[in-house]
Amino acid sequence: MPHGWLRFKRQTRLLICQLDAQRSARLGRVIRLAAPGRAHVVGSRCVHFVDVAVPLPLRHPLTYSLTVDERTRPDTLLGRRVVVPLRRNFAVGTIIGTPTAPPKSGKTREIIGLLDETPAFDRITLQWLLTAADYYLHPIGEVLATAAPVVCREALEHLSPPLPPTWISRHAEPALSGRETLWALADAARLEQRGSAAISSEIPSTEHDAQAIKALALDVAALPVKESVTNPTRAPVRRHAETLRLLELLGRLGPLPTSTLVNEHGIKATALARLRREGLLTAATPRPDEWEVSAAEQAISSPSLYPPHPGTPSVTQAFADESVARDTHRHIPGRGEHEAHRLTGEQRAAVTKILKADAPGGTLLEGVTGSGKTEVYLTLAREALAKKRSVLVLVPEIALTPQLLERFRQGLGEPIAVFHSEVTARERLLHQLALRREHCRVALGARSALFAPLRNLGLIVVDEEHDSSYKQEEGFRYHARDLALLRAARHGALCVLGSATPSLESLELARKGSLSHLHLTRRISGLLPPSIEVIDRRTGSTGPARIEWLSPELERALKDTVGRGEQAILFLNRRGTASAAQCLACGTLRECPACSVALTWHGQEQVLLCHYCGYRESGLGACPKCQHPELSTKGLGTERVSADLQRAFPDWRLLRLDRDATSTRGASERILKAFRNREADVLVGTQMVAKGHDIPTVTLVGIIHADLAFHQPDFRAGERALQTIFQVAGRAGRAESPGRVLLQTYQPEHPVVQTCISGAVERFRSLEREARTVLGYPPFARAATLGVSSPDAEEAEHFAEALAALIRRHPATHQGKCLLRGPAPAAIFRLRARFRFRLLLSAPERTVLRQVLKSALTHMPAVRPPLRLSLDIDPMNSL
Repeated sequence: MPHGWLRFKRQTRLLICQLDAQRSARLGRVIRLAAPGRAHVVGSRCVHFVDVAVPLPLRHPLTYSLTVDERTRPDTLLGRRVVVPLRRNFAVGTIIGTPTAPPKSGKTREIIGLLDETPAFDRITLQWLLTAADYYLHPIGEVLATAAPVVCREALEHLSPPLPPTWISRHAEPALSGRETLWALADAARLEQRGSAAISSEIPSTEHDAQAIKALALDVAALPVKESVTNPTRAPVRRHAETLRLLELLGRLGPLPTSTLVNEHGIKATALARLRREGLLTAATPRPDEWEVSAAEQAISSPSLYPPHPGTPSVTQAFADESVARDTHRHIPGRGEHEAHRLTGEQRAAVTKILKADAPGGTLLEGVTGSGKTEVYLTLAREALAKKRSVLVLVPEIALTPQLLERFRQGLGEPIAVFHSEVTARERLLHQLALRREHCRVALGARSALFAPLRNLGLIVVDEEHDSSYKQEEGFRYHARDLALLRAARHGALCVLGSATPSLESLELARKGSLSHLHLTRRISGLLPPSIEVIDRRTGSTGPARIEWLSPELERALKDTVGRGEQAILFLNRRGTASAAQCLACGTLRECPACSVALTWHGQEQVLLCHYCGYRESGLGACPKCQHPELSTKGLGTERVSADLQRAFPDWRLLRLDRDATSTRGASERILKAFRNREADVLVGTQMVAKGHDIPTVTLVGIIHADLAFHQPDFRAGERALQTIFQVAGRAGRAESPGRVLLQTYQPEHPVVQTCISGAVERFRSLEREARTVLGYPPFARAATLGVSSPDAEEAEHFAEALAALIRRHPATHQGKCLLRGPAPAAIFRLRARFRFRLLLSAPERTVLRQVLKSALTHMPAVRPPLRLSLDIDPMNSL
């Protein structure tokens, strides 16, 4: 086989390039590739046995055989993803072990192909995830699938033998766009410089060779792409080759005048004009006839996602796709353009104590709203980046992402990868690749950002650490705050938990010395936090507008605020127009046919909607029981609040921020941006308005119905109600003007309300600690919930009773070391057409609880569909 050919390995499907050492550094050479699907055995082979974790509810990995080059060390296979045969199907799994001997059965199936040239999980991350799976008693394959990078379609399409297209569609994410093909081709130019591949401007134009180019971008550059290059015409191939040659040329020689590129290097002026028009080239200053592109090492970077630093060549603009640009691709100023805020004494002391800790660990940063916790995060992030370490920032709500993202962009002058549910699979892939290649060292996002593939992690920030949104409620039921502490410990990184209202769990860790506890007691503005004025709604009085839910005091305050040109926030943690619809004749309440909850009336869409399963009915209609034509709507929601205000005050500009108003992508960012730009006078919203938003012109917060949170079927109800009230109250008076908070309630004597009036938070926490200690609730005991559900209520109850009997027979339960509550119907007994029973276990020691749970899971009856069993360690939700 002559030099210069690329060959496929039969088992690994990796392209191996054998190049003549003297010619590999030169451009203009033709790459000849074996036709896709043909296998060429290269060198000596050997068989390894590997343990593969597949995303199925299995408690152990499966052993397969893998044929690789004899020089491949087994430990280099750990963390790499593979496609394996599984019964009559296939699965994407992760190698987690390399046993030296085959299984006892002596039979193993062979792996179909490797998907990663380098491990998807490094050794530390893999060990962290194995520990997490063991802690939450969750199948390791499902844990790794949750944390794994995106699997791209092309990576699966290039395996041989080919996989079924329908299976690929289910297990792969959408392909990359044509522009992103240039990322991969430019990365191939980087490999050219290193002598790993040769790229020619004279690529043959046959269809076979065009497909091989796609394979080159996939396997050599390790960046799967999709580009329409299978057309036998020469134009697309030649255009990409010319782009590559230009990238290599400028990466090697630096910026060159246009005349030099055209006259001395043979680059066509029309090509330069096209590349500039497409954004691949930008004019350098001060001379407009010079061009800048990235060095080959930086060529895959997008300028908006990965911006230039002062004094370095800019990265080509058109590598960014418009849909990506909407979320993360904006110009980020370099460090020289940023003027850091001067730290207050408290902030400076907090930063010093965190950085001078004897060993990396966790810190609970408790600071009143407006005290500048974000500036502390930024200062710590700058220190981490200066040491060439990466930074991870977690936020509880997607709505918080845009504001915090902008703060970190301005404060760091660094590219930031973003992860949350509104980020598309393709965007997620690009951001993951950027982090893995260390073109980006900062990741920010909601709960799922915890698994961002950051290298050399130095700092994790968990903002609003008390928020229950950090708990995953389905599948792998992890808590992002707890796993963040564990990940930081594994990487020797700092972990900062920030909150104005810390959870009792974190406070207890601080009391025991597991976390250091720092305080920020004063607002940066110098103003005191707003006091909370309680309005007793038992009088039922209304103001001149005659709005049932609006007290005269709150109405006057709203008029005064709007009249002064300031802004107000109205908080009500309930969506829709009315929370229930009831027949006036027989009293029947309209309920969801699949859930044991009342349907909510949404007047704007004229639908009855279930907020749990999504069931909807058009119009109120007649009573299904007595056919009475008139139904009465009862209760209150953000939609009605907004409609009532607009009707009573037509000159006011109103915005609404809730799940219904933000159903489209980017809607929450647009709404908050409009409110921040003073395009509205009043913002009405649910808990989405309560956290983290820093809007200087908001001077009034109205809490319309505080009682809704007091009596939830959860032992944390009081704590959460107080946290929510303090958080939303903290949105007022964050600048020069003082803030005012009005709280409407029918229970002014409630302990939560009294704490809001007196500010005696420590006394409230003390009472909560006493109650939970007596009752055996977290954080003074370890807890777990076993949930049983089935479409048949009798089947679910029978299995739950059998499971409870098994747990009661365990010695620890029998001796009172582990307490079992239940089984009992869940608070929402029927959900999505399934009847649900719950068992709550608690024990003072984690080891005791784990022994009981492991024994129950080992000896319980088989769980066969449609029956389902769920296990939740450290549960946060009692519904």
